[in-house]
Amino acid sequence: MLRSNVFVHLVSTMWRHSRGHRRGVIVYLVLSVLAIGVQLLTPLVMAELMNNLQRLSGSALAVETKRLLLQYVALGFLFWFLHGPSRVLEVGIAF
Repeated sequence: MLRSNVFVHLVSTMWRHSRGHRRGVIVYLVLSVLAIGVQLLTPLVMAELMNNLQRLSGSALAVETKRLLLQYVALGFLFWFLHGPSRVLEVGIAF
């Protein structure tokens, strides 16, 4: 069953051909998974912002909006902080 799985075949082929660069492959994969996790948090922050726009008013709205917008920007920077080096590693290992 696992032999017929395309993803398992792809990962096993990558692992087999990455002899000598396996540490870099592991670092690349960990950075990529973390970057995807950070990217998945972005809609959550936007949903919380929309909820606060409907629920709050006045200075509480201003404070929460500022906090959530800063979180949104920080998530963007964190995503690229993780994704950029993982792509550089991927290209370096591939060629």
